[in-house]
Amino acid sequence: MSHDAAKAMLQPVAGSSVAYLPIRLREYLALLEWTGKQVRPSKRGSIALSAPSVLAKFDALSDRWVARVKSIGSGYWRPVGEVQDLLEIARRLGQSWLKGVGVAAKLA
Repeated sequence: MSHDAAKAMLQPVAGSSVAYLPIRLREYLALLEWTGKQVRPSKRGSIALSAPSVLAKFDALSDRWVARVKSIGSGYWRPVGEVQDLLEIARRLGQSWLKGVGVAAKLA
C-alpha cells in the first residue's frame, strides 16, 4: 500500500447510501485488525490488547466496541450505534424502530 493511499480518507462503497466511517485507511485497518483480535483472541498472531487511537472516535470503551461488533447479525442488523442514532435512522427510513435498539440500550 502506498503512503498516499494509507493517508487517504475512506470512501463510501459505490452505489451505497450508507454512511461511512470518517477515518483514514490506515486507521481503519488498525481498528479492523485490533477488533478481529478481540473477537478471536486465541487466533495465532494475536496482538497486544492496546486499542488503536482511532477507536476513541467511535467509542470510549473498547469492551463496548467489541460487544457491538460481536452483536452484528444477531443483535444489530444494518446500522450499529447508540439508541438515539438508531431511532433517528429509523425515523429517516419511515420506520418506528431498527433491530439493535435493545442491544444499544443494554450497552449504554
